[in-house]
Amino acid sequence: MGFVNEIEGKITNILRNGPRTVRQVSDELKINWITANKYLSYLENFGVVVSTKDKKKLFYLKDHSNYFDLPLTKDQENKIFKIYQTISETAKVTKTQAQKILFQSNKKLKYDLPIGWYQFGPITIKPYQENINYNQEVSSSHKKIIREITREYSSIDNFDLESEIYKQENNKLYLLRKSLLEQSKVENINIYMMDLIMLAPEQTKDLVTDYARAVMLIGWNHKTKELFNLIWKYIAIVNLKNDIQQFYDYNIDIYFKEKIEEVKSEASKILDSLVTSYGDQKYSQEPLYQKFVQHKK
Repeated sequence: MGFVNEIEGKITNILRNGPRTVRQVSDELKINWITANKYLSYLENFGVVVSTKDKKKLFYLKDHSNYFDLPLTKDQENKIFKIYQTISETAKVTKTQAQKILFQSNKKLKYDLPIGWYQFGPITIKPYQENINYNQEVSSSHKKIIREITREYSSIDNFDLESEIYKQENNKLYLLRKSLLEQSKVENINIYMMDLIMLAPEQTKDLVTDYARAVMLIGWNHKTKELFNLIWKYIAIVNLKNDIQQFYDYNIDIYFKEKIEEVKSEASKILDSLVTSYGDQKYSQEPLYQKFVQHKK
């Protein structure tokens, strides 16, 4: 969306640094409360900002060019663009490779960028786009480091690169996922499931525990493996939120809550259906089980 006047642009720049009340916006821009409220309401109607419904109404910026609409400060965005520009000048890479190059570059350059572990490993919330000019000046020393990493990582395919990062970082949760998905039959599945419960983010443990118990009961087959992908999506979103939170001095739940609840609800329904179907099939002839089913109805 293009801004029709200067005030709208200034409001979004303020909100890049965190949520504000109407009064805070009016004070920072030195405009009256009514004018600030009018512009914030206008921006909210167009999906540029979102507000909380608490006693203290706060307006949050939604940056639709980023994952989960999370905003970045100008400094953070410029640093990311420096890395992306150097990548694009060095080699043709996939989006996955670009994210892993940024992850490693951030570590070596100590940029302190908001990076978290998502479905396939570490990412920043700004997607990589090839064939665009990021228009950033990059020092020769930093450019050299980024280019070295780019040349190395661009020669490794996505799958192998993900595995390499998991091993380098010794991320036991992601190594567990990789090991599970590579197997059609898993010996000692109970051990895998206990590890999954232990390693999963605290917020996900209830559902993950229910899933693990179901797998211990039913076994590791195409249905439980397929459901694992959805359970993993739930784990990954929560994991990303937890990792990214440390880079913000305000609560970022508002950007993740709806998606987390949506994925959790979908996984819960499929899990309930899977367990019920298994019980109906295995114990269909047992009077006690049928009595239990009738009681639930």
